[in-house]
Amino acid sequence: MVNRLEICKGIRSTIWINAVFYRVDAFLNTLYDLIVVLIGVTLFLSKMHIIYVSFEQLLAYFLLIPLLMHFLYAIVYGVNDYMDYEKVIHYSPENFAYYIYRPIIFSNKSLIILIGLNSLYIFFAFSLIGFLKLPVVIYAPLVPFFAITSLLRSKCTDVALKYTSFLLLRLTKYSYATATLELLLLQSFYSYPFFIMSLAFLVPYTIYRTVEYMVLSKDLLFNDVKALKGKIKGIVLLIIVMILSSFAFSYYHEHNFNTIEGIFLIYAVCSIPAAGLYFLLSPLIIKKLSRSSSSDGYRTLLFKRLMDALLTFLFALLIIYILTIV
Repeated sequence: MVNRLEICKGIRSTIWINAVFYRVDAFLNTLYDLIVVLIGVTLFLSKMHIIYVSFEQLLAYFLLIPLLMHFLYAIVYGVNDYMDYEKVIHYSPENFAYYIYRPIIFSNKSLIILIGLNSLYIFFAFSLIGFLKLPVVIYAPLVPFFAITSLLRSKCTDVALKYTSFLLLRLTKYSYATATLELLLLQSFYSYPFFIMSLAFLVPYTIYRTVEYMVLSKDLLFNDVKALKGKIKGIVLLIIVMILSSFAFSYYHEHNFNTIEGIFLIYAVCSIPAAGLYFLLSPLIIKKLSRSSSSDGYRTLLFKRLMDALLTFLFALLIIYILTIV
């Protein structure tokens, strides 16, 4: 059991902040992650002359869409912490220090806290949906889907199924972020560009992020370097096949290279924040964060996530500005 009386006021204040966003570190990571996706979507739609970029409009959407998706996705974080509580409390003090900041862990797996916080996030999410005048019926199925999938994932003992469900959750989040941007910019949903972006960009990017998560977790799937290299080669081959398939489909559909040029543009630009900035600023990809002390380690994590989100957002501002003047 977590002895809350021993937690200092500074940690309590962090827990209150984490209760509002359900983990500030996760929100910052979502902000970084979805900005990369939204940059790619904006570039593609602009290249296809489907949208005309407005700086102020896109600036607002690049902040509001990640916020909306984080409130919806917070259900997953809450369920995971609730289901993993018995395992987490037996971690070493250095590892447990990262989890004590999470409201579900701090409250000793309180079901009331879980239900209350999830209800709060659902209220925030659908209030934002109403503010943006988005169709509620499209987003309503996300709540049970996220809850059920995360619950099954937490109970699953098969490692491959765990990672498959992680990929499915992430792909759903990216797809809804893409569809939301289309609905906000175009007041409609266009299936063809969405299909091409999914095949050529969203699914490969989801696979990339899933592999990153698998490497970080250091699970039995990657218990030796040869196994890791073999799986990475297979995944890279799959991504190449998907991209080439999108090329063939788009050329067959349009009989020109406009869509293909748009896909190349996405990868040329998005590789900078998706790989470059993240590799430079987040050593989490190649090794676990140094945990010299509980407070310093968590603050270091927050700082790195903040830098990732901030620099990616500034990069997005540059891209949007360039699109408005060309």
